[in-house]
Amino acid sequence: MSKKKFYLISFLITIACAFIPYPHGEKLESQQSTGFPAQVFDFYTIDKFQFGFQLLGFIFNFFFFYFFFFLLVKLSSKFLGKKNL
Repeated sequence: MSKKKFYLISFLITIACAFIPYPHGEKLESQQSTGFPAQVFDFYTIDKFQFGFQLLGFIFNFFFFYFFFFLLVKLSSKFLGKKNL
């Protein structure tokens, strides 16, 4: 599998996981945080609807999923005996 495929898969999974509710941290009634494994979005409803974007959380999630899939392919090729990497 090429690096471009790893980048594409990681990017798509990061976008999909950006909307999973973030279960940790301080929780307020007017705030909802989303992102897995790191927080990506904050939604506020104090006076009007606002949102915040956590760039470092998005970058962390991208590299987290990139290395996760990279290791998954490496380990599967090692155990299955394929030498395509």
